[in-house]
Amino acid sequence: MPTTIFRRDYNRIWILFALAPIALALIILPLTYAILFIGGAIALVALLRWHELALYALILAIPYGAWFPVQVSVANLTAADFLVAVVLILWLTRMIARDRAIRVAFPPLTFPFILFLGAVFLSFTVAENIQFALKEFVKWAEMFALYVFVANNLDETKLARVLVVLFSAGISEAAIGIYQFLFKVGPEGFTLFNQFIRAYGTFEQPNPYAGYLGLVIPVAFGVVLAVNSHQSSVGRRTMDGGR
Repeated sequence: MPTTIFRRDYNRIWILFALAPIALALIILPLTYAILFIGGAIALVALLRWHELALYALILAIPYGAWFPVQVSVANLTAADFLVAVVLILWLTRMIARDRAIRVAFPPLTFPFILFLGAVFLSFTVAENIQFALKEFVKWAEMFALYVFVANNLDETKLARVLVVLFSAGISEAAIGIYQFLFKVGPEGFTLFNQFIRAYGTFEQPNPYAGYLGLVIPVAFGVVLAVNSHQSSVGRRTMDGGR
């Protein structure tokens, strides 16, 4: 009984500590800033509890995060770059807080990926511009880090959610492109056959837009084929069992 009372009091203390900054923000800050502060605090707590939420946000930030770039040397940092850092920091922080250690299981393609990164790094010796070479190396390093994160943190349920977010982003980009193509929305330089506009989505250029859809569409086809194959095998087993 005393232990239960202590736990209740302990929980109340933590609730008071959590509510105090919110109340202080409402008193001191203008309403707009107070709402932003409270929203940010809620988002931070949610990310600490469910760090895969940052991955979902990252998937959406890839097509839409380039609207507010930050120029750093020859590179433009976007929301996607920021969220990559958030995903990895939250993952490491949670491991340290929960396990008191950093334990990472390296997936099957780790060695080939490291070989590739090593080859990219060696190419610095013949690069015409080290800054541009470093920018591309960072992109591939981010991809490898996310590959390791996904392999360590996503089960089938979470992976299904990732696919839903990915396909939602892809469908929205495709819809924007169709609108641009049919209604001639875009700069004159993208005019095609004096009748249409080359779609560019939110990427400002047609080529990266096509590259993005070219990565999402094969994944969608692969999922459809896998689902159909699974349903067919289940149907065959059901028919065989009924005989």
